[in-house]
Amino acid sequence: MGKFIVRLTIIIVSSYYLLSYIIAQVFGVDILRYTTDLLFELCVVIYSFSEGKYHCKYIKWTMLSVFLCDFVSHLQFFTNFLSINEHNLLCIVLLACGMGTSLIKALNHFWKANKLISKRQKMYGSVGGNSKL
Repeated sequence: MGKFIVRLTIIIVSSYYLLSYIIAQVFGVDILRYTTDLLFELCVVIYSFSEGKYHCKYIKWTMLSVFLCDFVSHLQFFTNFLSINEHNLLCIVLLACGMGTSLIKALNHFWKANKLISKRQKMYGSVGGNSKL
C-alpha cells in the first residue's frame, strides 16, 4: 500500500503542477504567491531515490522535476530573477522533461520485460513451464 500511495502522490502532484503552470501561462495568472512546502517535496524525492527496489525506480525523475519547479518558484518569489512568462515556461519544460524521462524509462523497461517473458515462454513452452507431452 505504501508503494501505491507514494506513486499516486507523485503522479497527482506532478499533474497538478503541470496544469497550474500551463493555466498560468495561457491565462496570465500569477501563481508565484501560492507556494507549497519544499520540505515535503524534498522528503518525497529523497524517499523515492533511497528505496531502490521498493518504489518504481523510474517515477523518481518526475518527483525531482516537481521539486526543482517548486524550488525555482521559491527563488523567483524571493529574488525576481525571471519574468513571469520565463518562469512558467521553465517550469513547464522541467516538468515535461521529468515526466517524459520517467515515461520513456518505464516503457523501455516494460518492453524489455515483455521481451524476456516471451523469450522464456518460447524456451520452456508455456508460462508456468508445464508443457503437454
